[in-house]
Amino acid sequence: MRVADWSVVVLGAFLIVIGLFGRRVERVKRNEHPERDRGTRFMWAWLPLLLGAGEIMSTLPGLL
Repeated sequence: MRVADWSVVVLGAFLIVIGLFGRRVERVKRNEHPERDRGTRFMWAWLPLLLGAGEIMSTLPGLL
């Protein structure tokens, strides 16, 4: 197994954790300020989550 492949998986897992944290922060802020713009908060919460899942899905079959 190459270290570079596993580093991509680790980076993907890190992005997923950031995305989950972002979703949690979005939920708290939505309860505090329901009138705020939803677009930027949505991208901040979902983009790292989706990028991390894509990285893991593309690399993992080659590792197995």
